[in-house]
Amino acid sequence: MPHWLNAHDGWKRICTRAGGEYLDPREDVETVLQQLQSVRLVVAEAMHGAIVADALRIPWIAVRASATPDDVKWEDWASSLEIPLEHHQLPKLPNRQSANLALRLWQQLIERRAARALDKLVTSAKPQLSDSNVLADRLNRLETLLESLKRDINQRRFG
Repeated sequence: MPHWLNAHDGWKRICTRAGGEYLDPREDVETVLQQLQSVRLVVAEAMHGAIVADALRIPWIAVRASATPDDVKWEDWASSLEIPLEHHQLPKLPNRQSANLALRLWQQLIERRAARALDKLVTSAKPQLSDSNVLADRLNRLETLLESLKRDINQRRFG
């Protein structure tokens, strides 16, 4: 699942070539959740893809496919669940298919390289998943805070 800014047909072709299923972050929530139910592993450039996969207890691998990763957000989320985050680099792809034949051939070469890298990553990288007890603890803490907020609102402690 690419970051929505990198979601384009190139990644779809790469996933197909590598034998995987492309999860488009621009799809509606129901479609993405249905697709997630059918996979055993999520390769996620999109942090939200990793978050949802983790919540659904689907192992995931964090990847970067751009020069400007958002490590602070990833690290914040991972540390909140005590996950020792490991990012893996994939090749950066051009965002659009070129009309120029030479550039199209170059893009195809990059896509083949990316498909090989993705295939190697899936077979060699250790998937990540938060500890079930840690996740349950964080959910319990969140529910406690939510109940406290509801009480405060009902008692009109705001305003």
